[in-house]
Amino acid sequence: MSITLWITNKCNMNCKYCYVGDEKSNFSMPKLIIDKSIEFIFENFGKYKDNVNDYLMVRFHGGEPLIEFNLIEDIVKKINYRKKDKNFKFAITTNGTILDKDIILFLKNEIYDLTVSLDGNKKTQDTMRPFKDGNSSFEKVLKNAEILEREIGNIRIRMTYDSNTVYNLYDDIKFLIDEGFKYIVPASNNYDINWDEDDVECLKITIIKLREYIKARGTSNVHISLLEKPQYINKGKCNMGNKSINIYSNGDLYPCIASAGRKGFKMGNIFSGLDEDRRNKIIYESECERECACRGCSIYNYCDGSRCRIVNKLTTGDYFTPPAIHCAVENLKYSLNKCI
Repeated sequence: MSITLWITNKCNMNCKYCYVGDEKSNFSMPKLIIDKSIEFIFENFGKYKDNVNDYLMVRFHGGEPLIEFNLIEDIVKKINYRKKDKNFKFAITTNGTILDKDIILFLKNEIYDLTVSLDGNKKTQDTMRPFKDGNSSFEKVLKNAEILEREIGNIRIRMTYDSNTVYNLYDDIKFLIDEGFKYIVPASNNYDINWDEDDVECLKITIIKLREYIKARGTSNVHISLLEKPQYINKGKCNMGNKSINIYSNGDLYPCIASAGRKGFKMGNIFSGLDEDRRNKIIYESECERECACRGCSIYNYCDGSRCRIVNKLTTGDYFTPPAIHCAVENLKYSLNKCI
């Protein structure tokens, strides 16, 4: 349960797999949108808070959100000033290129959930995540991530791998482990259309080798999402903005990060509120009775492939057909990690 604020579309990097592509704008949330977003957050606290833990997670997203650190700091101060008996937690995903003493102190004191994007060793990071001018980002990001791990601890490292870098994935993850990071989340690039059976076989071998490496290392405090045994529970249908919402930098509302800023998925704005008619139209289009490519799969009820219909639409052009690599990864995890 969360509200995600797209604080800025500005970014100082040129990641090869960026789902925004080359259409990044140079726009950040103006004061009017920020103030109205804070009003929206308080007005909808009960709707979007976690009913189990009784808090609302406010996530800062971009672009690179720390480009607008002063705006983030201001928003957190305003929410904390007004919160009274309401419980808020804050999260941020950053590319790790912007850091100083003030930012470190803020992240340490205010951010509950911190993720740094780092794809692995120098070769992979600089190939996939160079600065906008083409220069290397590796040394700066690694240095800053290590500072955050030392000062804050247990930060999450988010990796993205594709049909090319999967062949270096074992070395990349091993590198991050050896550098002292304990929470590593590798994610496949589902927009990559070049995945084939050889790539998937390489991923399978990587998972097996990683498990062997962790066992031989005798380390129990390293967590790699590819190796974890998630609880397979029925995930049900996507809530389509009913339990979490994204506020784009211009104040428009979208159901999820994948859809934010995408034509056709806007569900109102912070001034007029959630457009239930538009939301219901998207729900109807994504749930109307028809044959689903996932039917018959042994993990149909537990997998995001049958649940995240918007992601399917954006990657394959069809609500009911998930990207093949997503299916391959989920089935590999299911078979190799023996979750059930």
